[in-house]
Amino acid sequence: ESEYPIEFLIAAHIKKRSECTKFEKLDFDNIAALMCKAGCDDMFEKGYVFVSGGVVKKNEKRSTTPALDMLIRKIEGNTVANWLGSSKYYEHHESKFNK
Repeated sequence: ESEYPIEFLIAAHIKKRSECTKFEKLDFDNIAALMCKAGCDDMFEKGYVFVSGGVVKKNEKRSTTPALDMLIRKIEGNTVANWLGSSKYYEHHESKFNK
């Protein structure tokens, strides 16, 4: 497991804000997750990875490069601590990218 300085963390929206209802935008405890700015946030936002059942999974439907595969392997299989409250947002994200 890799560790980064705290300033590499960002509050990332699990479900894009533009797609959220007003209620979802106000669901501060569950609509966002801390993600690293060193790749995790972009890989999630662009659909190269998604969270299913609380576990980070590679999206086999996206074309990657060997370098990107190496980064994905570092986080693939990790569990997310906020699955219980945020599962509906993760499921929305997965439904967009893992069709």
